Amino acid sequence: MDKVQLGRSGIEVTRVCLGCWQMGVGGWTDVDDDNSIATIHRALELGVNFLDTAEGYGGGHSEEVIGKALLGRREQVVVATKVSHSNCTRDRFRVAFERSLSHLQTDYVDLYQIHWPWSKVSVEEPLEEMNKLKEEGKIRAIGVSNFGVPDLERAVKVAQIDSLQPPFSLVWREIEKEILPFCREHGISIMAYSPMAQGLIVGKYNSQEEIPADCRKGNVLTHDGVWEKVHAVSKLVVETAAKYGKSPAQVALNWCLATPGITNVIAGARRPAHIADSTGADGWQMEQADYDRLSAAGLEAFAPIPEGETLWHWKPDGFDG
Repeated sequence: MDKVQLGRSGIEVTRVCLGCWQMGVGGWTDVDDDNSIATIHRALELGVNFLDTAEGYGGGHSEEVIGKALLGRREQVVVATKVSHSNCTRDRFRVAFERSLSHLQTDYVDLYQIHWPWSKVSVEEPLEEMNKLKEEGKIRAIGVSNFGVPDLERAVKVAQIDSLQPPFSLVWREIEKEILPFCREHGISIMAYSPMAQGLIVGKYNSQEEIPADCRKGNVLTHDGVWEKVHAVSKLVVETAAKYGKSPAQVALNWCLATPGITNVIAGARRPAHIADSTGADGWQMEQADYDRLSAAGLEAFAPIPEGETLWHWKPDGFDG
């Protein structure tokens, strides 16, 4: 699979990465550890070399699943995890990091990230701790997730930020305005999460009633007045897939990868077949007219941010930033 450099770190990562949020089980339906481990092993067989998780995914359960799956295979993989916003204080940061190491059954993390910015803790505080971990050889690169430009501006003054994880898909386009240009200017990789909008734009659901009663039910994209436009995008993705002999997931991911500045997509998967499908997004190019048609449809569907909500349409428990 094609690889790109992670920011300025020198670490090479595949453009299609495996997201392991679902493997934490919490908030998702129809997930079990055996399938999750088999999915990780299948990803490695296919050449995927980047796994993304967080201590907040199932209270560390996702990290534990990865730790079991990588026994004897750790050196094959670039492992990324995240510290929760509530553990970004100096007195809790190191404890949280060591706990993640224990879950992952490793003595280092390739990419350590701040999961969310938080108004109760300065951006500088956890980044200074990350710099120490990097000096100690316990992490190889520093990243952030869900940061806007003001926090990014502060972050790059404290540490070498090699990656940003924002939500980005055909129907989540907020980063195009300021965040994407900022990252390109500063050599920060953009690793798009939810590139299939949690599966809502790949032809899986034809009505709101069909959407599983899990975290997707709270997604603004499923709300009345928005879902209808999102579903129209989904139908266009399916039509485009038929034209190219690809799956809808491959089209949605390929569109992301074709967007200037998007270096990687983090594709969630609960079964080996899911990640096998996602890897087919790499290595081909759709016609510009089809890219433009999908882009225009996605912009039409893009949901304005409700007043009082965060930039990313949802908030983690206890988050007030």
